[in-house]
Amino acid sequence: MEKRNCKLAAVVASTLALSGGLSNAEERPTFTVVLHVTDFADVDDGDFGRARTEAQRIFDDAAIRLVFVDIANGPRARACEGLNLFVSFLSPYLIQQRTRQGMGKSVLGSASPSTGHAFIYSERVRDLALRRRIDKGVLLGRVIAHELGHLLMGGHDHSRTGLMTVGMETDPSGLQALFSSREARALRARLESTRMSPQERSECGTASVARDR
Repeated sequence: MEKRNCKLAAVVASTLALSGGLSNAEERPTFTVVLHVTDFADVDDGDFGRARTEAQRIFDDAAIRLVFVDIANGPRARACEGLNLFVSFLSPYLIQQRTRQGMGKSVLGSASPSTGHAFIYSERVRDLALRRRIDKGVLLGRVIAHELGHLLMGGHDHSRTGLMTVGMETDPSGLQALFSSREARALRARLESTRMSPQERSECGTASVARDR
């Protein structure tokens, strides 16, 4: 994991004004989600970089900043910056184990809102990207964003259109790979409810992780 420390600790904070989130006329409050990443799949560095950029593009539209941190740095690394969630890229072996336990063979990822943990089935994402002629890194970023959507909206059901559809990978151009306005509001409401007070932020360094109230 040491070789990935610099990459996973990088912050992507661009701001794109796209149709799914806030309009230019609205104030854009910025919330932060800290993603503690574990890579059991040895994802290609280039694919991971494009995945990170694509996930941030999607969350930029909802005025949410993502911070990617290597879990090897410990659960307290950058924990005070925002709501803490966990992302694991699963190895082929771990994916096989889940398949034997009944997971559908077309599933690209899953989320556990109760633990704040998203699981990405990297090998499946890669294989589907090749079949659909979609950039592997871009599709990986959309899967990450999709599962984070489930985490932040508490197991939110799939939508009929947009990023939260079951078949999001059928939109190669990414024109619909965004949260709907309603979903973007729900994401910000969740983050507003977990925002630390100034006192809590000043005391955060003594806690194991930023609290998720």
